[in-house]
Order: sequence, then structure tokens, then C-alpha cells
Amino acid sequence: MPATLNSVAAAAGVSTSTASRALSGHPAVLPSTRARVEAAAAALQYQPNRTASALRTRRTGLVGLVVNSLRTATFHTIAETLQGWAAEHDYQVLVCTTAATRRVRRRSCRWPASTTSTAW
Repeated sequence: MPATLNSVAAAAGVSTSTASRALSGHPAVLPSTRARVEAAAAALQYQPNRTASALRTRRTGLVGLVVNSLRTATFHTIAETLQGWAAEHDYQVLVCTTAATRRVRRRSCRWPASTTSTAW
């Protein structure tokens, strides 16, 4: 079972809100407390829950790319360039190929409008 923020807080002997502040770099957290929380997070192999973060911040960290095909050098280059940018900025890329059909293209482009994707 993956570590949760609650389990990190318990291991560090702090509240969940203090653990959250410590891991997000909040200036009000004492350096000794931050070190304890970070050590507990490392020991438990804690990874932030992206879904929970997205609900809280209303930002998914997703960038969508809809292309006809990845076989074309142009679209392939665009996808690779976007993936590189996304990795540098802690985003994930969702790629959809439409096979050039109007119906699939329309359906693919409607989906992000109904979600809280960060960029599209």
C-alpha cells in the first residue's frame, strides 16, 4: 500500500497539515521539523497523490495534444518537443491520435472542455 500524507505525518510526529506545509516548502515550518518530515517521506517512499492535488488546486498538470497521426515527422516532432517541455515543468502529456476522422477529432476536442485540464 502506498504511503499517504497521514502516514508521513504520523511517522514524523506532526499533524497532517504540518507535514503538507513542510513538503510544500512553506516558510512557517521550522527547519528541524521540515527535515523530520522529509526523512519520514523518504523512508516511506511517499509520492504526492496527483488526483488529490488536482482536486485541491483545480489544476491537473495535464497537457493534451490531438493530432491526426504520429507517423508524420511534423506531428512526431511536436509531440516530442511538448513532452520535453512538460517534463521540465512537471506536467504530463496526454496524446490523442484521431486518424483524420472528423467524428473522432470532434469527440477528442470536446473531452478537455468538460474536465479541469490545465492546458489544451
